[in-house]
Amino acid sequence: MIGNTLSGHAVDLYEDFAAYEDLPPLLRRVLRRARRDYDATVVRQQWWRASRRGIDLREFAVVLIDSWSHDEAEHTYRDYGPLHPEADNHGRRLRPSKAACWTPGKTQ
Repeated sequence: MIGNTLSGHAVDLYEDFAAYEDLPPLLRRVLRRARRDYDATVVRQQWWRASRRGIDLREFAVVLIDSWSHDEAEHTYRDYGPLHPEADNHGRRLRPSKAACWTPGKTQ
């Protein structure tokens, strides 16, 4: 059953819930507290690869949170514009998202 789209690809909700349940409690807590919806199947796959390389669970969680916080500032920029206090384009030229409430020529 395809029930939603996330990050530009179709998400099977049953598979996503199963992936969430497969994650260690720390990563489930990270996903629950994230500002955006992230695909648990992707997180599970990334964690599996990281653990195969010998990366510690806490270290992986810190890297994941840092990555998301970096992305969050760019998403805020795209959605709400450069005047938002939490927006940061990290020096890149970013276009507004499709659902943005601002345009480059009209930032107020």
